[in-house]
This record gives sequence, C-alpha cells and structure tokens, in this order.
Amino acid sequence: MELREFVAESLKHVVDGIADAQAYAKDKGAVINPQGLEYNERYDKKAEGLIVQDENGNRHIPQIMDFDVVITVSEGEKTKASLGVLTGILGIGAQAQLEGGNIVANKIRFSVPILLPEQKIK
Repeated sequence: MELREFVAESLKHVVDGIADAQAYAKDKGAVINPQGLEYNERYDKKAEGLIVQDENGNRHIPQIMDFDVVITVSEGEKTKASLGVLTGILGIGAQAQLEGGNIVANKIRFSVPILLPEQKIK
C-alpha cells in the first residue's frame, strides 16, 4: 500500500467514525466536534483553552479526546493490501500471519473536541 492510500484510508476511517459518533451523540445530548470553537482569551492557544458559545450566548468548555492509534498495513502474496487497528496493545490479542508478505505498523494521533451531555443544577 502506498503512502497516499494509507493516508486517504486512515482519514476516511476517522471521518466515518466521527460521523457515526455524531449521530449517536445527538440523541444523548452531546456534540462531537461542535461548530463555533474559539479560544478563550485567558488561555494560550491550546486545546485546554477552547470554548463554544451556543445560540443563547451560553459558553461551554469542550473536552478533548486524544487518540493515539497504531494501524497495521498488511500486504502479501495471498492477501490484498488492508488496514487494521492493532488491538494487541489493549490485551484483546491480534495475530497476523502472511505467507510471503509483510506487515507495517504506523501510529497516527488525532484529537476530537466533544461537548458532553450537561445536567442542569437545581
């Protein structure tokens, strides 16, 4: 698999995962990657300083979900190129055996801002 294929497929999987999570979050009162993210003037321009202002003028502080994922790319004589998340790190166990092929592991990092469901204080 060429680098451009790897990058394209990785980004497609991230986008699809975020879109799936957004649909789920909507029914739960959460927002994933909310529109209108701004930096709070009191902070340096870091993820911790992000705020979101809703249509009513209320300010919300999103949580930042950081992902550090190891992705394997495997190609072999008997298999076509494919992507997979290395789950062995999590204790689930992953084994790969290719005849006349190779497996390359790559790490990608990305962050997704999320507004968790809020509960009103009485």
